[in-house]
Formats: sequence, structure tokens, C-alpha cells
Amino acid sequence: MDSYREVARPFVARRRRFAARAFADELARLFAVEWVEHRLECAIDGALTIDADPDLLAQALLNLLRNAAQASDMPGRRRVWLRMTTTTEGLLIEVEDDGPGIAEALRQDVLLPFFTTKPDGSGIGLHLVRQVAIAHDGRVEVATGAAGGALIRLASL
Repeated sequence: MDSYREVARPFVARRRRFAARAFADELARLFAVEWVEHRLECAIDGALTIDADPDLLAQALLNLLRNAAQASDMPGRRRVWLRMTTTTEGLLIEVEDDGPGIAEALRQDVLLPFFTTKPDGSGIGLHLVRQVAIAHDGRVEVATGAAGGALIRLASL
């Protein structure tokens, strides 16, 4: 029942400006506590500031980082990347892993509520990420990264 409530509630972004580097550093610190054996590499454009709801965005990014760590949780892998930059369309945030990736046929399905490929997954995580992007007038894109794993983009935020 909690999952249904979580999916049904609309997100309202309470935007404010904050430093991307400090925000990413805090995400990296939280990630490192949970995923000790993983390596998180952050690439944040210099003095980038973000105009977004920091709580909603943190919730979405921690979810993406957790998914990336789970996907790459294999010997010889365990690498995750977090990138933040701006484009002509606005803020672009990418989370990439070196896991097996997401099959092209499933790339839109993984954003649907209650769709999961994990035996113990709830299927709400990526849907909530999508809802956070929508609350910021952005979108989520699912692709294959340079390392062959999943690449999730939050674009035009």
C-alpha cells in the first residue's frame, strides 16, 4: 500500500539555488557509507550551481546511485560515475555504471511504476526518478554508457 501511495503522490519542486560540487560531495559521502567496495567518480563542472529542489533531487540521485551500485556489484567492476554539467537545454545529470546495462527493449519499461527486473525490487525507484525529473520540467533518458553499463540521464532540469 505504501508503494501505491508513493507512486500516486505528485511531486512539487521547491526550487532553490545551491552549489553542485557540495551537493555531489554529500551524495558521494552517503554512497561511500553504503557501498564501501565501489568506486564513485564525480565529474562536476567547476562553479556549477543548480536551481532545483535539493531534497527531491537527492532522493532521485541516491536511488540512481544505489541502482548503479547494485548493477555493477561484481568482482572486477563496481564502478559508478556521477556527472553534472549544463547544456543549451539546461542542467544535465548522468549516472553510469559498469554493469550489464539495460536491454534496449526494456529502456522505457523500467520507468513505469511497479516494473522491475530484480527479484526483490519494488519497481517504484526509477518511476520516482522520472517523477522528480517531471516536477523539474525535465526528462529521464536511459542509454548504454561508455563502460557498457546503464547510463541514466536527467536532462533539461
